[in-house]
Amino acid sequence: LRELEKERWQHEDQKERVRQEREDKKEKEKQERKDRKEKQEKIKREHELKMLKGRTALTLIDKKDSKVDGQAFNEWIKSLTRKRSHYRIHRGRGTCKEEYNTWRLHKPNPQVDTLLQRKNPSGLGTAPSA
Repeated sequence: LRELEKERWQHEDQKERVRQEREDKKEKEKQERKDRKEKQEKIKREHELKMLKGRTALTLIDKKDSKVDGQAFNEWIKSLTRKRSHYRIHRGRGTCKEEYNTWRLHKPNPQVDTLLQRKNPSGLGTAPSA
């Protein structure tokens, strides 16, 4: 009888241990998912900051009436074409895609598009053809 009792306890212990391990594993996976998500968020935030930092894009838009300051924008385009070797130039936009997106990110403005088209009918900012 005692042997049976002992065996039953061992079995119970075993079940308990397995259950505990399963719970621990679940908890660990949950934590890993959370960490991964936080890491991705952090990378995304850093990237957005990098995109906005040190750019003139923020100052180029008059916040009062959200009209584009034409002269500032033209200066911006010119500076881009001067520095074009440092940027991946995106054909068709007439200017660097990343810079353009930074510009758009702050305040999407349909005027920017028309300004770009007017400023760059010949594709001023595009890489020179070899």
